[in-house]
Amino acid sequence: MMIDMTYTLDQFIEDNGLDRQRIEERRQQMLEDIRLQELKDARRGSHLTQKELAEQMGMNQKRVSALESGDIRRTKLDPSSGMPMASEPICMSP
Repeated sequence: MMIDMTYTLDQFIEDNGLDRQRIEERRQQMLEDIRLQELKDARRGSHLTQKELAEQMGMNQKRVSALESGDIRRTKLDPSSGMPMASEPICMSP
């Protein structure tokens, strides 16, 4: 039996009544979640506490905690990296 591998994403979207705008919104949300997890992993890998990272980023520890929990609504993001903006460069080496 031969499998038809020509089924496209466009066909799948149409066949399932999906909304392209909603797909893009979810994609953006997943990218934000990944960036925030990377921030958390980098902080932990550098053996920094949330308070220490907050000081380097020019914000308070509660904001870092909120970011790591996925709350980015009130945080300005760097357009090139998608990461939270810092008042000064962040040094994450031990």
